[in-house]
Amino acid sequence: MRKLLAVCFTLLAASAGAQGNVVFSAATFSRVAGVPAGTLSEDHTGSTITVATAGTYYPWITATAGPMTGGMTADVTDASGDHLTVPKTGAYLVLTSGSYTGGNDDQSRCRVALSGTGSVVVVWERTMSPAARIGAASAQGLVTATVGQEFRIECTSNTNGDALVLHNTQLTAMRVGP
Repeated sequence: MRKLLAVCFTLLAASAGAQGNVVFSAATFSRVAGVPAGTLSEDHTGSTITVATAGTYYPWITATAGPMTGGMTADVTDASGDHLTVPKTGAYLVLTSGSYTGGNDDQSRCRVALSGTGSVVVVWERTMSPAARIGAASAQGLVTATVGQEFRIECTSNTNGDALVLHNTQLTAMRVGP
């Protein structure tokens, strides 16, 4: 348990200090071999989420699967949203960060949603700056998830037709308790 907590604190510290993407290596995940954990990321690709209708959430569909342990799986081909699938019921630590641009002065919001519940695990929000400056945001949280549920990132804006360009994005989930 001490080993698991040490890794959790390492992950939290890395996420909290991020100004962009935090990608966890296979070496980091090897420290918790057997514990359900996984990560999705996107690094400097500049993929776009077009918000056709303000306030409606649209999925992140350009992720790359990173290290997985303990039966955690990823699907990065799902048109309804790239996601991590929970292999074992329990409490999960969810870490997410992103850097992105959008319309000048538009309010953007991204969240990690948990499938099958309608619940939102964490939310990060920011007002877009002029001149398409890249800004970053992050969020962390704990949630109880059951086998087969999926963690996925979804984004929206307060402006119809806004194009959110994701420059760096990361989603990590790790089981931390029963």
